[in-house]
Amino acid sequence: MRRTVALVLGGLLLATACTVQGRPAPQYPDPNSLDVGAFSIHPLDEPAGSEKYGRVVESTRMAEALIDPVEADPALTGTLGAFAVHLLPTAAKATLLLAAPVRAVLEREGMLAGAAVGATEASDAPNPVVGQAKVLSLLILRFPDEGSAQRAAQDIDAVDSAQSPLNVAIPVPGYPAAHAHWRPAVPTAAATVADGVFVATLYAGEIAPDATALTELARKAFDAQLPRLREFAATPRDRLADLPIDRDGMLRRIVPEAPGHWPYPIVVVNTPQRDASWDQVIRGEGVVYGPRAARLWDDRPQRDRHIELEAVIGLTSLARYSSAAAARTDYDRAVRGYASAPSKRAVPGPAGVPDIYCAEDTAPAMQGLLRFGCRVLHERYQAMLVGPDLTDIRQRAAAQYGLLVNGG
Repeated sequence: MRRTVALVLGGLLLATACTVQGRPAPQYPDPNSLDVGAFSIHPLDEPAGSEKYGRVVESTRMAEALIDPVEADPALTGTLGAFAVHLLPTAAKATLLLAAPVRAVLEREGMLAGAAVGATEASDAPNPVVGQAKVLSLLILRFPDEGSAQRAAQDIDAVDSAQSPLNVAIPVPGYPAAHAHWRPAVPTAAATVADGVFVATLYAGEIAPDATALTELARKAFDAQLPRLREFAATPRDRLADLPIDRDGMLRRIVPEAPGHWPYPIVVVNTPQRDASWDQVIRGEGVVYGPRAARLWDDRPQRDRHIELEAVIGLTSLARYSSAAAARTDYDRAVRGYASAPSKRAVPGPAGVPDIYCAEDTAPAMQGLLRFGCRVLHERYQAMLVGPDLTDIRQRAAAQYGLLVNGG
């Protein structure tokens, strides 16, 4: 009987030229069947914004206008500090990377938003000692009008220069309106220039005290950065509160840190010191980076990952790729990396769910906060979750899968 049915079906397929009408669709487990603990598999509704949150969103938009430091110098391939990208929505956050007295200048001139990028040639030493590696820390800051930007640029340099009586002014080639200074015995220099409503201010470091090399690095950085700023469409000041806080529904698709809590955009600082330093840990949370900023924030040397957007909440990130194939390629690469790492070992993920890979780090960092990690792949999306507890990370990974299935 089974053989007869098979022969009949085979004949029908031949009669229709072996074609079945319709579009094939993948089959996924029902998210309702999974153990998600207290988490939900249904996306939250996006709340209204405010000017406070709008300044963070605008800073995230400005991060998309940042250059990759290799555009100024090909040697700058290493990330400077914990993250290459910093969001600077307030004067207080900006002066974590500038001299503390500069804060009064930024507040006086009404700074609205900002972002920063940093790089070094020492890829294995993110916090190099002055004089041991080439470095570049570049900030872009937005002000209400051109006049306030010009005054801010002049006074940022003046206040910073006044921190030492040994500082002397130096010119930046090609930028007669720029303000710059250095100490002749120290291989560093600072330079600042206004362009429209923006200010670009940078800190450059070389191995030897060389004013020509330092100002040439500043020139190249301005050459690359200022055209990018001129292309940036700034949000009108009175519309900052109207900026949506969830770009393309990315945040509603990511599992929150606490069940039922919307991840509002904020910038947190995880270092005790408050002096200008490139080892500051300044993290944007509840933010969605565009493709350029995502590559800078995530992994600068990998230029072919095809990430369109990346949402970040605490230690969880969600990337949307240009295609499902690109997402699959990156997922497989990451899994191979985990499998080959001596300190990693695979652990079971949520039962019955495909394309979730979980691993344990036997030498975890951050007091064990990164002990367990799971990657979740679904169509064009890939999420990365980490945490100290295996049961919790499995439940969160299952909830993340459900959010991606139900997120549309």
